[in-house]
Amino acid sequence: MGAWLSSGLHLVFVVFVAAACAVRARGSSTKLRRGAWFALGALPLGLLSAWFCVLASWIRFDLGATSVPWLPAVFLFVLHTLALAWIWKRIVRSEAPIRARSLPLAFGALAAFAFESVVLSNLELRGRLVASACSIEAGRKAFRVDVANVDDANNAARLYAPHIETIQREDRFDLDDWYAMDEPEKPLDPHDPKLRAVLAEWAPILADVRKAARLPHCQFGAPSDDFMRPAAPAIALFHFATALGLEARVKAADGDLETAVADVAAAYALARHVAETPSIVTTLTASVIRAAARVALARVISARGAPVTHLAALDLSKEPRLVAGLPSAMTMEEAYGLGMLGAAFVDEQARFSFVSGPFQHELYLALMFEDEVRGYRACIAEMVTLAGQSPAEILRFKHESMAGYQARVRAAGLLPAMLSGNLLDHFLAAHASDAELVLARLAVDAKGFELEHGRYPTTRAELANLPADVVLEGDGTFVLLRNTSTAFTKSVELRVPPENRSPR
Repeated sequence: MGAWLSSGLHLVFVVFVAAACAVRARGSSTKLRRGAWFALGALPLGLLSAWFCVLASWIRFDLGATSVPWLPAVFLFVLHTLALAWIWKRIVRSEAPIRARSLPLAFGALAAFAFESVVLSNLELRGRLVASACSIEAGRKAFRVDVANVDDANNAARLYAPHIETIQREDRFDLDDWYAMDEPEKPLDPHDPKLRAVLAEWAPILADVRKAARLPHCQFGAPSDDFMRPAAPAIALFHFATALGLEARVKAADGDLETAVADVAAAYALARHVAETPSIVTTLTASVIRAAARVALARVISARGAPVTHLAALDLSKEPRLVAGLPSAMTMEEAYGLGMLGAAFVDEQARFSFVSGPFQHELYLALMFEDEVRGYRACIAEMVTLAGQSPAEILRFKHESMAGYQARVRAAGLLPAMLSGNLLDHFLAAHASDAELVLARLAVDAKGFELEHGRYPTTRAELANLPADVVLEGDGTFVLLRNTSTAFTKSVELRVPPENRSPR
């Protein structure tokens, strides 16, 4: 498109020259003839300069005059200014016959057209080759993290899938009114008739969910098939986890602790199934599901009624660490970003909104795209390195180096800012979720000790598999487990009032 624009403007230039040659304007004054010649020569060259300068600044207006696209724009502007000076000196002020003046002018216009057309065409072609290479590399990276195919008998997705569309389509499954009822100022009422009515609608679905949660794997599709397509249904499992957590608290209030514990176990299994799809967003969703499951577990442990003998079925020691999946998630994140870069400039239907115009698209592809791909790779490489670091290293980078990283992202361009982003909070959320999983497992063990001995454990020797960085406190009414090495991790506090304690 850039070559076509260049050729069009220079063609207008040649037409104006031919028109001037035909009119000749013999009766006009010398100043008028000179002004007409200069206007005819300056118009197309000025338009071309304005196109490059204005559009380059429009696309990258937030990055200032130091952005790379300004360099070729300024170069063209200077080149055209020199051309205008040459026109004024050699043609406008010349007293030579009009034919002698017009032929060099026409030849210069054609030469400029040929040069700029070839340059712009090759730049556009190079940009398209870079975009195609991005698409190919994205597929290669996604294929590298593909999980092994799972037979239908062991794939929980076949049981989840029929219900995902149902709960999203029908309002009777809406749980938004009770989703955030964990705050002290708005506690959940397990006897709310409206809540119980909605959970009654959920009952057949949750029966299938508990059955699916016992299966070892959950795959909605291979990541290499369509990058993030399998992530969408995996994220939708969050709605199932919300329903399980609410039902667990209602059943615990009713004394049906067997169903309540089964719901908690299914919620933890849902988190594992969601995390099986490698991506940052599914990892974050899994951590949110675990947090909801932990809240439900705390309510189940502290509920009135018979001893929670069913806790033995809740084995959290086999739940995987979310941090272990971060390398694969970051590989998919990079593949997704490269895939978007490639699609945006190979498929016209996938263009980014800020380069939606045809000429803007070609200008961006020719002048900026390759540099922004390079910037995206550099930005995402820093995040990939941090994904494998400890929470302390991530926090140190966040507090000491984050400003510099954000400056590098802004300097790299709009696409790196859109696609790389700040992933540090997601990494920390994965570490926090793993720490809270350890604390939840220890809380279950502590409750089992209390049921057997009539009191909570008060020494490290009384609780098996207690990590060295976990502090245990207990006075017979509650147990507090706090991971002291990760300051960002909330404490797991399970209080049991004296009147609700198991019989001594």
